Amino acid sequence: MQTIRKAAAAIIVVVLFLTGCTTSETSNQVSEIQQTGTENVWPRTYVDSLGYEVVLDKEPKRIVTLMHVLYPDILLSLDVEPIGVAGADTMFNQWEAYSRYTKDKGIADIGSYESPNLEKIYELEPDLIIAASEYHEQAYDQLRAIAPVVYVDYMKTGSDRDEGVREFAKMLGKEAEGAAVINKLNQKIAITREELKGLVGEDKTVVFSTANSNGGFWLYNKNITPTSQSGLGLQVPQKYPDGEELVTLEGMALLNPDYLFIFTDNSTDTSSDEALKEYTTSKVWNNISAVKNNHVFIVDRSWFAREAPVATDYGIDALLEIFKKTKL
Repeated sequence: MQTIRKAAAAIIVVVLFLTGCTTSETSNQVSEIQQTGTENVWPRTYVDSLGYEVVLDKEPKRIVTLMHVLYPDILLSLDVEPIGVAGADTMFNQWEAYSRYTKDKGIADIGSYESPNLEKIYELEPDLIIAASEYHEQAYDQLRAIAPVVYVDYMKTGSDRDEGVREFAKMLGKEAEGAAVINKLNQKIAITREELKGLVGEDKTVVFSTANSNGGFWLYNKNITPTSQSGLGLQVPQKYPDGEELVTLEGMALLNPDYLFIFTDNSTDTSSDEALKEYTTSKVWNNISAVKNNHVFIVDRSWFAREAPVATDYGIDALLEIFKKTKL
């Protein structure tokens, strides 16, 4: 009888142990779901910018984007690597900001964003195609025949980085990851803004541009270095245009920046290098403050590209490194 009681007690202990493990595992799973918000993510219905209700049965693993830079950049920030990108060979695969993703394996080029190569897209066997409502609406039937298609408002997502990340995160069931990307980058911008105060004088001005062989400079939108409390706090010269604008060499001299950053894309264009060689013999050029103080920097075009998260993060690090060296 005593043996039977001992056996029964042993069984009860095992059952209680297993029940405890199961309860613990269930509790952990519930906790994980509460923290990540991943319960019942798939299937999900996403209403795109053209009003199409797109049903995604499972998480897309093979995504093609018909827009260059902005769309693939946001995907990468969410730890999603696209398999095909418009203009990848002339931009994305060549730019420094994305080298850690592309140096060992290039992303497939699916043609220009204006004329995507449908045959190439078909060969990639995507399970999701992300298009721009401004450029690809007429191709809906052809694209839909290949894979589910989601249209995103390019201008809206391009003018508000946080909104762009949120929209892609909502599409892909990565709301928590998207919020983390936004918070981390905004914190980095705020920290960098304070750090730059000690590296760049408040009375110093900064210009970002490209140089071209026609003798002019394409000024980038001053949002790259906004003076508001939400940006990097770098000052642009007085009478700097509100939007992107082409100015002559004389126009750059009138702006007379203390620091001049010139974006160049060596993969496809050498006009900046050619133009700068011509400028070196010009008295106008050599009288610009940045030139006289050796504060002209030729940098990769990927810095802050489309103000997208990965490019912006990269640009901040590269910019800080230059200003720290210049300060020394």
